[in-house]
Amino acid sequence: MKLFRQDSNWLIRYSIFAAIDFTNYPEILLEFCTLGLKGDDPLVKQTAIASLGQLAKTPQESIALELLLCCANTEQGATRAQVARVLRYFDDPRAQAALMNLRQDSDYRVVGATLEGLI
Repeated sequence: MKLFRQDSNWLIRYSIFAAIDFTNYPEILLEFCTLGLKGDDPLVKQTAIASLGQLAKTPQESIALELLLCCANTEQGATRAQVARVLRYFDDPRAQAALMNLRQDSDYRVVGATLEGLI
């Protein structure tokens, strides 16, 4: 955690996400995701968003969903597409409503991502 906080280099942060198994530590995963979303690197943000899906059906689910819902309104289409891929893991009316809104997005990547879960 200390290295992730101290070094904002995208490769270090991305490597930490890839190297650590957070299965038994959802509270730590949430902290990493929160820090990753606050950073500037798009790859780290998308990795953090993808990792939030692991928090569905955990005690951290509501916080993870709130973070996803905030990211659903970003200007970056690739980020909104990643949010659309992850929202389907959350069995919550707010997630379903956000997915319905994202299906109407102007970016074809976002619309495609909302449809991936229907196949």
